[in-house]
Amino acid sequence: MKRARTDASDAAHITPGGKMKVDQREAAFNPRKIPLDVLPLIFEHLVDRRDLRVCAQLHSTFHDAATPILYRTLDSRVIKTRHGREAVCHPASTLLKKPGYAKYVRHVRETGAIGFSKPELLHDCQQALKLCTNIQGFSWSDESPDASHNDEVLLAFLNILHGLGLRQLTIRTYLGLSEEVWAKLQEFRGLTKVSLARWPTVTHWAPIRAGFTPSHESGPYTS
Repeated sequence: MKRARTDASDAAHITPGGKMKVDQREAAFNPRKIPLDVLPLIFEHLVDRRDLRVCAQLHSTFHDAATPILYRTLDSRVIKTRHGREAVCHPASTLLKKPGYAKYVRHVRETGAIGFSKPELLHDCQQALKLCTNIQGFSWSDESPDASHNDEVLLAFLNILHGLGLRQLTIRTYLGLSEEVWAKLQEFRGLTKVSLARWPTVTHWAPIRAGFTPSHESGPYTS
């Protein structure tokens, strides 16, 4: 049987021991050779956060480019466990372990499911939010008809957000907003966009005093 000929152009050579060794200079892929300013443009097209997590774990260069995008928006998800129970999946614990990632957070989305979770998780969510000093937007969604106690949870978040220079606020609730929540909203200054999914029971001029402009066409208040 004839041996296959090895051309000089092949990216491999025969070692003295007879083994074939890949020429490192001709390696097919080297993350260090990709321009750093190009990587974020590529990662922006990754819709699935799981793909971003994989990229962040591949190489230090990929990690530096993918992490700011991965932590730009934080959201909680309700998942089904293998026992059929619902559980809240939240990035708060990761953020508390690696607080340096908090500087990348620009938007946080929370749901009323937090109010039904373990007290430890709610505490972690609040502590993690305090670290997000560069936050620009916050969204709260609570569509459960039996979640009136979640007003306390929302108020706790609003108390933290009040000192963080928030610019955009979105609140969606099934029961509307309590007067306590409205009173807290009137303390906010500098908001450029406010969206509320239901009309409150208080007078409609209250948000105007707080610097909000109600829009009857779109349903929620916007400014």
